[in-house]
Amino acid sequence: MTAARPQGVDLSKIRMSDRRWVIEMIDGPNMPHLGRRDPRLFGSIGSIDELQALVVDFGTALGVEVRPFASDYEGELLERVHATARSADGYLVDPGGLATVSEGLRHALQETHKPVVEVAFYNLIANGEVDLRRGDRAWRICLIDGPNMSNLGAGGRDQRTYGVVPSLPALQTCMAGLAEGLGVALESYQSNHEGDIVAFIYDGAAETDAYLINPAALTRCGAPCAAALADSGRPYIELHFANIAALGWLGGAIVTRGATGVVMGLRHYSYIGALFGLVAALDADAVGD
Repeated sequence: MTAARPQGVDLSKIRMSDRRWVIEMIDGPNMPHLGRRDPRLFGSIGSIDELQALVVDFGTALGVEVRPFASDYEGELLERVHATARSADGYLVDPGGLATVSEGLRHALQETHKPVVEVAFYNLIANGEVDLRRGDRAWRICLIDGPNMSNLGAGGRDQRTYGVVPSLPALQTCMAGLAEGLGVALESYQSNHEGDIVAFIYDGAAETDAYLINPAALTRCGAPCAAALADSGRPYIELHFANIAALGWLGGAIVTRGATGVVMGLRHYSYIGALFGLVAALDADAVGD
């Protein structure tokens, strides 16, 4: 099956520097058996080797080095983390069967004092080079930002959480450019009033294929917003600049309960990752993967 390669996607524009970061990619128990796992959850990827090769190639396109490692044995994972703590700049970790039970892996990663992104598996699609899409349908995606996001870039917002994005319009412009390169249509909307957001969802649902939403101040109290998204019948990805689980918000997050997926803790890069992942998932669903 031939993947459709999008035109105009310049991955270098995603980055704010050209430093060649070293990223350790770690897959835990059961992930080495990728290809023999339920395709409804793990997609059509053929093997862990294939997945690792795709991520390494994608890293090369971004200008970073990705070093993959996978094992069914927790001890080997711990030894890998200890051995790479000095040389790695960050970790990309799918703990697999250890996701909810490994205190040892969590402590080992904490002791590196390096950034760690935990991932749940989704289907990365490639053919030859890093092909970002499997289809060429011009999906219509709405990006919604909730209350207070209009203040992005203002001096009072913590840059450790919100990064150096100068304003919400600047972020929306960046996302529009990435969407155009991927061959999809992106409409951005922000309001500080939940009623306006609810009306926007209902009014546009028939012409929308999927949503990206940062509920912001509505994360724990946006029941009307959550109901409107559910009524739309469309998939949606919730995203956040901050790791809301670390803030203790996840248990009370109302919008999260119906979300197809959640991307958080990566500052404005949460938006970029969510867009790429959503388009890939829409393409995969369209071809039956």
